[in-house]
Formats: sequence, C-alpha cells, structure tokens
Amino acid sequence: MSDERTQDRQAGQKAREERPLARCFRCEVSEEYAVLIPCRSKGEDLWVCTHCLPQLIHQ
Repeated sequence: MSDERTQDRQAGQKAREERPLARCFRCEVSEEYAVLIPCRSKGEDLWVCTHCLPQLIHQ
C-alpha cells in the first residue's frame, strides 16, 4: 500500500512541475505564495489573488 501512495505522490508532483503556475492578473503573485481564485473578464479566463479581490469588488 505504501508503494502505491509513493507512486501517487510522485505522479502528482510531476504533474504540478509540468504545468505552468497560475498567477494573479493584477499583481502577478503565483499560486505558490497566495490563494488564487478563478474569474472571467471580457471573455478571458483569469486568476485573482485574495489580496487583490477586494479591490475588484469595490471598484
């Protein structure tokens, strides 16, 4: 069982390393350092961090 868990962890880590990091469209902080929330604007899929979200809400 532990071999399966190890393989699952390694596969998950490899998948994370292969995909580009999402970044906040306002401040460009990456998902490694902040919680990002998906959003759409003008037909474009974007990410916004929890720090920038209030600024968008109260514009």
